[in-house]
Amino acid sequence: MVRRGHFHGYGPWIGSSKRYAQEHNRRPVHEIVPDRELDPKLYARYTDAKNEFQNGDLPPMTTAHWLLKTRSFHRSDQMWTDPEEAVIWLKGIYAENPPGEVGGKPGYLDLESKITHARECLGLGQDVSWVYYFAGAERMVSYSVVCCPNHSHPELACPLPLG
Repeated sequence: MVRRGHFHGYGPWIGSSKRYAQEHNRRPVHEIVPDRELDPKLYARYTDAKNEFQNGDLPPMTTAHWLLKTRSFHRSDQMWTDPEEAVIWLKGIYAENPPGEVGGKPGYLDLESKITHARECLGLGQDVSWVYYFAGAERMVSYSVVCCPNHSHPELACPLPLG
């Protein structure tokens, strides 16, 4: 199968595991807006979550939902047509932000296995996310490559259409 389209890179996001666990800020809000007059607290919570999801840097629960965020978190070198370039980007962030160890041993899948998996996924048009803890489990890193157009969510528009 030949992959048509391109890839967007998002991240790295580095932060506390406590913030990452705030799932309500990592999901797009429901299309039904609470009534401000009937329930001001619910309306305020809704608008806070909407603002955080659309404008915040917290990684979304669903990788493809990066395409919904209004802030692009893009640099010119984070969009590729060749999946191998995206894999090189993933490896570079991994090298700059290696995962923690558990008992003096790697706590996660080895890098070569991750690279093999990423190549396979991107070649098939599947998104890739790498998320792991640094030493300790208080801080973590998350970064993703999103296929565009997205096969799992074809309704999502490209945030940076190629000219």
